Amino acid sequence: MFEASYFNDPNVYELVVADWCPYQPPGDDWEGFGNAVGRNTNLWEITICDMRQERLLSFLPGLALNRSIYKLTIVGMHLSDGEVWDNLIPFFNNNQAFECLEVIMNEEDCSYPGPSASALTSALQSFNTLKELIIVEERTYPVPWSVDSVIEALNGHTGLRKLSCSGDMIGSEGWVALETLLQSPRSNLTTLHLIETRIDADQGVHIILANGLAGNATLKDLEISYQWLTPTDWQPIFDALHRSRFGLEKLKLGDNNMDDAAVLSLLSVLLRHTTTLKTLDLSGNAITDDGLIALTNALSNNLCDSSSILSTYHSNHTLEEVCINSVYRHGINSLEILTQESFLPVNLRSLLYFNRENNKNRVARIKIIKAHFSGIDINLKPFADMETNVLPHAIAWMARDDTVDCDADGMSVMYQFLSTMPLFERILSHYSNSA
Repeated sequence: MFEASYFNDPNVYELVVADWCPYQPPGDDWEGFGNAVGRNTNLWEITICDMRQERLLSFLPGLALNRSIYKLTIVGMHLSDGEVWDNLIPFFNNNQAFECLEVIMNEEDCSYPGPSASALTSALQSFNTLKELIIVEERTYPVPWSVDSVIEALNGHTGLRKLSCSGDMIGSEGWVALETLLQSPRSNLTTLHLIETRIDADQGVHIILANGLAGNATLKDLEISYQWLTPTDWQPIFDALHRSRFGLEKLKLGDNNMDDAAVLSLLSVLLRHTTTLKTLDLSGNAITDDGLIALTNALSNNLCDSSSILSTYHSNHTLEEVCINSVYRHGINSLEILTQESFLPVNLRSLLYFNRENNKNRVARIKIIKAHFSGIDINLKPFADMETNVLPHAIAWMARDDTVDCDADGMSVMYQFLSTMPLFERILSHYSNSA
């Protein structure tokens, strides 16, 4: 039997099993190789690709004994092999550590009319504990491969947290199944990535997706990228995000050829998720200079509304990252692509930096100091109008030396208070009367 004691080396946590893999078992003992993997307690990820079926079927019974593998990746040639998936079912059912399944269709799978997802669907119906499913198409010339039945089978996996589809693989029935998955009261889906999935507005797919998003209550990470939708097509999706019940933390809408009108329509979504959104990615869209100015101004005002102290306090203190690092700027003879640091205003970058501080009360305080009490002419009227018993606490709050690394100096603000005679006299008068 094949022995591989180094498989329990804590530094070996990822393994590729293939005919060309570096761990070739002596004497072609793939059964022994599988048993060695089954006894391993340190492996975290395993990838299966490019294997002759007889070798793989000898390997899989041993794999089913493993209890440490979190992620399994199946590549290419085995996607349609029902016997392979049947032999994986014991692994799915017995390994409580297993959570993530990734399937990749690459150039190795060149069968026509294309691989069938029925074997994968059947495997997903045999257990119900999957947490993450990632489906990727890595082919130069895509072949028909519908995952509609796969998405429908996911409705039985109530603990599913992540679904990522990359490639044109979702048909009309699949979009309806995704809508059902999103709207299910049992859904725990927090991450949804739709990359090059061809949201066909002519077939009403954008409406189906919008309905699913509007009925969901759990999403935190949403990516919709490499789509060709008009601003009118995007509007139902934006409206759904605006009235949604979930709190987005990441919103990625890169490489969608979105113009100024579409991007500015998105701002209502930002206002809806002002207390949760941390990352906004709009890279690779067709935003003009005018659109960029309008967008950055709106973001800056959202992060620090300086119309009043209370408005500044209630501004967005969660958004930490804005990616517009592939914005198209059309010149007379060339197309220039600028990096984020090249065009995001300094003020906006500073506000995003402040928001990375975990203590949001501290962030609010920094913004109030910078927006209302910095520079030469400081307006002290809001504090001058305060009740006498409140004023000392306000001064102490402004002067606390617990800010993040920035140039907002609370002690300087306190000095401005104390050097303003009417305020100083009011404080002395209050404590004299109390005495």
